[in-house]
Amino acid sequence: ASSSSNQASYDLDKLSYSNTQKRWARRYEGAWLKETRYLSKNWRESIKVSQFPANSSVRTRAELDYLIKFHNSLSQKLKQQILRERSLFSNGEFGQININTIFFAEENPIQDLFIAIFQDLKIAVFHFKNKYNRVRPHYLESKIKPFIFTPLHPSYPSGHSTYAHVLAHLLSKLNPKNSELFFKDAKRIGKNRELAGVHYPSDTAAGKQLANDFFNNITANPEIKVLLGKAQIYWEENNLSHNFIIAPKYK
Repeated sequence: ASSSSNQASYDLDKLSYSNTQKRWARRYEGAWLKETRYLSKNWRESIKVSQFPANSSVRTRAELDYLIKFHNSLSQKLKQQILRERSLFSNGEFGQININTIFFAEENPIQDLFIAIFQDLKIAVFHFKNKYNRVRPHYLESKIKPFIFTPLHPSYPSGHSTYAHVLAHLLSKLNPKNSELFFKDAKRIGKNRELAGVHYPSDTAAGKQLANDFFNNITANPEIKVLLGKAQIYWEENNLSHNFIIAPKYK
């Protein structure tokens, strides 16, 4: 019995992204091989993302049970919110700020800062996704049935959690008084991906940690410091802390 149990654990632990979903979305293939512009030269060693819990571990089993419990009892309102958040840059909301007012606006210093940072962030996120190659939750537990399209890349760390927390860090630099709100929204966005059935809680936690380390690393770059300074001046000159509008909403 012990031998068969050990074999079952071994077989479970062999499951990965590359032997379940197998192919990457074309737009993400090889993203981790590109060179970053603003991160330190040794960022792949200095930014740490710990190994995720084994598929057969007690912790992973507990995470799967948690996902089953909440995944099957979502309100229609929450499902609609999760659907809107599939693309953070089109529909991600932080306080009263819709992120598309940055990425689809006329050029401004805030947009320049965000684009510079997120070009490097994409490379960092997919470096770790490729490194860890984690299988999505529903391949370990058939009771989990994602109601959104399962992304064509590995589960760990959560890209949504990472991006949302970097956005929270950035917005906090521009509007410190609302920092608590921004991080609350980042937490919601990460958790919603769990409820959708496409991420484990440990994916979300790793995304948050990656965001912290990434942000500390990239904001030490002198060029990013200059871009941040210009963005802060633009924010203040346009009184954006008062009206929460960065630019006319893209239509």
